[in-house]
Amino acid sequence: MNRTTTQHTALQQAKANILAMYKLSEAAYQEMIFEYGCQFAERIAQGNQSQYQYITQNADAKFWNWWIYRWIADDQLLLQCNVLSETNYSNFKIDLVEKPTYQQEYITYASR
Repeated sequence: MNRTTTQHTALQQAKANILAMYKLSEAAYQEMIFEYGCQFAERIAQGNQSQYQYITQNADAKFWNWWIYRWIADDQLLLQCNVLSETNYSNFKIDLVEKPTYQQEYITYASR
């Protein structure tokens, strides 16, 4: 198994673990990714509606690919660190939206 396949499998397992741990449906999980992704994009756009629309609606911005990967990779990290409880998943994800290092990570990723 190559590194990419192994990583993909690990990320999918993390997602499955989160769904089971929090009794989330796939639809609820996807909705959370979308809602928090929009909040994150708003922070990057800093009130600039044109930039927000570009980030969230233009494939060239690469936002949704990056955001979904970052979200699930973050899930994997939270599971590995064993810091999740039944009540704090949403709080950890709010931190993801507000993390300046992730904002810079997206800007670097999008500029490639």
